[in-house]
Amino acid sequence: MSYLPAETPFPEPAPWEQAFWDFCGQRSLRFQGCARCGVVRHPPMPVCASCQAFEIEWLEAEGDVELFTYTIIHHPTHPDLVQATPYNAALVIFPRMQGVRLVTNIVDCRNDDLRIGMKLSLVWEEPTPGRVLPRFRPRV
Repeated sequence: MSYLPAETPFPEPAPWEQAFWDFCGQRSLRFQGCARCGVVRHPPMPVCASCQAFEIEWLEAEGDVELFTYTIIHHPTHPDLVQATPYNAALVIFPRMQGVRLVTNIVDCRNDDLRIGMKLSLVWEEPTPGRVLPRFRPRV
């Protein structure tokens, strides 16, 4: 079962974001890195903010994942989300990936049990065929 309703709208990725979603479709979480200076970034961008290079590489996520911050949504931002409230919107951090952060949801956990700094594990969710989303659950 999907954390959020399968009908939840999904934004159309920009051309430089498409590779991120293609990797997700293969259940591979990768972040964009600068092939010149090595800075890791998310969300993907067409040019490195650090050195202005256009050369990119896609780096597989590695290391521990922690809950950086979160909020509990009580007032849905879209009609399709009414039945899902309250739900969490979380920012997770990858310390070994230069602290890159990803907006996601924490699943298999009551909202009252969320704690900043908690260790997390990646899980994949496919609410509709072909739409694969990275989610996280508390690491046991």
